Amino acid sequence: MDDPTARTTAGYDRIAPVFATRSETPDAAFLAFRQRFATALPTGGRVADLGRR
Repeated sequence: MDDPTARTTAGYDRIAPVFATRSETPDAAFLAFRQRFATALPTGGRVADLGRR
């Protein structure tokens, strides 16, 4: 699969079930991380999901 869009789509499709399960009931460590991250962002700050290759 050489098409970057198709590769990215396939990757997201592959991890979607795990992501959905984790998102339904995040554990305490993730909730704490998310709070620290959100607190560190300036008001109106933007976050870019750059993905991973």
